[in-house]
Order: sequence, then structure tokens, then C-alpha cells
Amino acid sequence: MATEIEFEDSLVGFGMAWFDQVRDVGRAEVLRELARQRFGGDAAEQLADLLGDPPDAERLYLAQNGILVCSTAEGLLEHVRMRSDFTGERKIPRALTAYARSVEEYVERKYRKEFEEGRRKGLSEAVCRLAGRSFGADTGERLAELLGTPPDSGRIARAQAAVVDCSSAEELLRRVEGSAGS
Repeated sequence: MATEIEFEDSLVGFGMAWFDQVRDVGRAEVLRELARQRFGGDAAEQLADLLGDPPDAERLYLAQNGILVCSTAEGLLEHVRMRSDFTGERKIPRALTAYARSVEEYVERKYRKEFEEGRRKGLSEAVCRLAGRSFGADTGERLAELLGTPPDSGRIARAQAAVVDCSSAEELLRRVEGSAGS
């Protein structure tokens, strides 16, 4: 019984390896066609030679990125050649790696800030709609003015509590106005 299971496992492994190889061959063809359209037939043939048969997965990745970022055929081919045949590692200068890391960090900070601002704006709008529904549309509009742009997280939290706790529009607005300075 164990030999039957081992045989089935080896067939599954063989099938997965075959599927990966077929997928990589298809990717190589698509990349070759993109290179032909963008850089001409000679570049496409040189790229096909660099990718190998069967295509090397890491070089496929480099070619895919290279087609997007390189402006010349020579740049594309050099981008794909960055992989060292001796060690199997890409030869990427430290400065380029540091630059890529700094760009990644900048993008992360920028989007984190925008995400946080969007979250506060959404919470502010929800609190103002709730106040408008509970105490009248003009109360919701006045509350939006009091919360300001961009709204402060602390002020939003106090306004949320006030909408739930207060029994009149005047009390709500007084409470939020009183917390605006703190």
C-alpha cells in the first residue's frame, strides 16, 4: 500500500513540475512577443536565447520587469543578464538596492498617511450623518464644520460619544465645541 501512495505522490509531483514548465514556456512566448513589439525582432530572439529552453524562472521574472522599465533593447538584455550564471544570484549594485528600498518606504509612508486621512474622513462623515439623522440635517452640517478638515481622531471620538450621549442638538454642539480647544 505504501508503494502505491508513493507512486501517486510522485505522479502528482511530476504533474506539477510539468504544469510549471508549460506555464513558464507560455510566459516566455508572451515576453518574447512583447519584446518583439517594443524593441524589434533581434531583441526578441536574443531574449529567447537568454531565457533558455526550458525558460529559467528567475530570468522570466527579470524579463517581465525589464520589458516594463527598460527603454532600449540593450537595457532589457542587460537587465536579464544581471543574474550570475556562476552563483545563481543577481548582481544588483548596493546603491540600486538601497534606492529601491527607500522608494518602497516612501510609498508605504505616503499610502499609510493617505489611508489614515481617508479613514478619519470616513469616520467624520459617518458621525455627521448620524448626528444629522438624530438631530436634523443642519446639526450634521454644523458638526462637520466643527470637526474640521482633516478631522482630528480625538475630536471624532468625542463627537461619536456626544452623538450617543446627548439628548439635544444644542447639547451635542456645545459639547463638541468645548472639546475643540482640547
